[in-house]
Amino acid sequence: MNINRQLPVSGSERLLTPDVGVSRQACSERHYSTGQDRHDFYRFAARLHVDAQCFGLSIDDLMDKFSDKHFRAEHPEYRDVYPEECSAIYMHTAQDYSSHLVRGEIGTPLYREVNNYLRLQHENSGREAEIDNHDEKLSPHIKMLSSALNRLMDVAAFRGTVYRGIRGDLDTIARLYHLFDTGGRYVEPAFMSTTRIKDSAQVFEPGTPNNIAFQISLKRGADISGSSQAPSEEEIMLPMMSEFVIEHASALSEGKHLFVLSQI
Repeated sequence: MNINRQLPVSGSERLLTPDVGVSRQACSERHYSTGQDRHDFYRFAARLHVDAQCFGLSIDDLMDKFSDKHFRAEHPEYRDVYPEECSAIYMHTAQDYSSHLVRGEIGTPLYREVNNYLRLQHENSGREAEIDNHDEKLSPHIKMLSSALNRLMDVAAFRGTVYRGIRGDLDTIARLYHLFDTGGRYVEPAFMSTTRIKDSAQVFEPGTPNNIAFQISLKRGADISGSSQAPSEEEIMLPMMSEFVIEHASALSEGKHLFVLSQI
């Protein structure tokens, strides 16, 4: 990638980031951003509400950050990843961005809005959410994040063991045990955040019921620590509609459950 061609300009003068040829096998199931996609994402990101008192950076600041030659030199795995795509990762790993305000304060974090939408769409239709729906306000971010993960996995896909901890509910736990008993596949419709560090997964939060711990054997994940807001978490993100086989399931104690997954 010729980095000089994508140096950003500010405000209304910002140009479309040009397309480049990326060495990869063609795959119709994977999304890669176009110049128009990146233009749409920039406009989307410019309208987001940002909590600048924390770690929220404007889209212009993020574009500058991820176009910088020092960033590119330090992170060769990002050689085919556009600044807009890096920005989507940063925004998705932060609490400081939202498409709406609640009583003048930042509303639901962007990552939660996006994942809730993807899960709801899958629940209603039984299939992957349609990310090309231009009527859906979150579509620019979903497309940009999908492209970012695909480009990272093309260059240096992560393979190994990761961890994820969530606070579930009785229905979710029952469904996981049912999938284990019947040999069914566990599908995550949304983007899945995991970590290489077991302690960072916050497995088994004290004093809370229905804790679920996942130990996952990955064949293909995206190491996003280079553009994450919290690089020390060593986050490995998985694209939406990732599928798994549940190899082991056990109740460690009351309210604490362990599921060992293998990515398909």
